[in-house]
Amino acid sequence: MFVGFVETPKRKRPDREPNHDFHSVYLYGICIILVFTLVLLPFGAMFPVSISVWALVLFFLPILFLGISLIRKSGNLILISVFLALISGGNSILFLGDYVGYVTEWTSKTNLTPEEALHQTENKYLFLKNFHLDFKNEKKFRSPILVRSRSGSTLYGPILNFRSVPIVSDLGSVDRLFAICYSKKEMICPLPSSGNGGVVVKESLWEKQMELFPSGSVFLVWKPGGESEIQKMGWYSLTFLFFLLFLWTFLVFFPKFTKKNS
Repeated sequence: MFVGFVETPKRKRPDREPNHDFHSVYLYGICIILVFTLVLLPFGAMFPVSISVWALVLFFLPILFLGISLIRKSGNLILISVFLALISGGNSILFLGDYVGYVTEWTSKTNLTPEEALHQTENKYLFLKNFHLDFKNEKKFRSPILVRSRSGSTLYGPILNFRSVPIVSDLGSVDRLFAICYSKKEMICPLPSSGNGGVVVKESLWEKQMELFPSGSVFLVWKPGGESEIQKMGWYSLTFLFFLLFLWTFLVFFPKFTKKNS
């Protein structure tokens, strides 16, 4: 009669997730992060952020599906590498692409005279020498930023304050090259003489004030720090990429070591 009080042992549930080869998981994750970063580098180097973001979304979908397909082989941990790849891709299009384009001179030209700069507008960045900013002929105006202009439709953004200063060559007069900056209505944007170049404006940021400038004018969105700003952000972006790779290494191997020691 005591049989009914005997507790039958519970069956041990199998592990939900089998043991995976951590080295394979690690290599899969490293490849996902680095490949996604390298694919987006040309977009960060050549195109503005508005276009690069679409590339980020477009190329992230195959990476996401690849990560999902690898779950059976590598476990759910592989999805963390997909998330880290997304962060690394954002770093690539915002900062690292500009730095690579600058170092390789793929999308940036340095040590240009203002005369030479007028013929190098296919680049993203131009940095000058033998010039000065003519603040006596500075122009200020307000205009809604021109987001998109197509046949039959024009899309405007917020109203901004614009400043433009002619860039004058030390060797002669150049009347079609301008340094510009823009800011919110209540702020004044800086145009320091310590800078030496900036981003080439390939499409007009405004529409109604073009009569203020000679036809065929070239505008550089002035970077106050000049080349040093790109170099600094490049080192920061490289450091951040190595941090993401270290974080992935830590997430893959550290739990394994703690299990061995426990």
